[in-house]
Amino acid sequence: MVDFRYHALSLVAVFMALGVGLLLGVAIGDSGLASSTRDALRDGLRGDVERVRTDARALAVELERRDRFERRVYPELVAGRLRGKRVGLVFLGGRDGSVGDRVRAAIEPAGGELAFVAEAHGNTEAQGRRVAGTIARGGAPDPELLSGVAGSLGGADALVVARGDPRTGDAFDGAVAEALHAAGAPIAGVAAGTTDQDDWYGSHEVAAVDRLDDPVGMTALVLVLAGDVRGAEALAGE
Repeated sequence: MVDFRYHALSLVAVFMALGVGLLLGVAIGDSGLASSTRDALRDGLRGDVERVRTDARALAVELERRDRFERRVYPELVAGRLRGKRVGLVFLGGRDGSVGDRVRAAIEPAGGELAFVAEAHGNTEAQGRRVAGTIARGGAPDPELLSGVAGSLGGADALVVARGDPRTGDAFDGAVAEALHAAGAPIAGVAAGTTDQDDWYGSHEVAAVDRLDDPVGMTALVLVLAGDVRGAEALAGE
């Protein structure tokens, strides 16, 4: 996946080019400007556009180099942080296969194991607490509340909750998150799909992690699951 920095870089270049183009069009269309002045202005604006494009290309190359370096050193950076730990992944509001792939890619170099994946469904707080109990302690899941279970529920050393565009009740989602948090295992919240869930996780005392396609976000996830929330917050602040 293309890093958000590349999107930002492209948008800046596009908007600058559009702005310069607009000015150029106004300048050329103004018959009151002397020909020499108009030509000088046009040439100057074209030069500005070319410099912006050159700078954008140089920055893109630098960002690509940085990304390659971060990905190369990532396994050494997180090695052993989750050694022997079982990590569970619970989806609220719809399953997103790409999130599972990213979580696995983040935790395995740190020595962690994605022990189970499940999708929770429900509408009430009571159902949410029931689901959380099954996730934490194991046992036979109620197929109406937990579906698509892969792996063995229970006994997780750390948990990832992935909440997307809510298809379940907010009371249910909140009860699941709060009950899992109260169980004591480190828990990280990530967004499934395109919806930013940081504020929602914060209101339920769950550490939110984003940018799972980036080594910085992957490292933050590992730190949270290892119980180092402050380290993850410091990393995000940088």
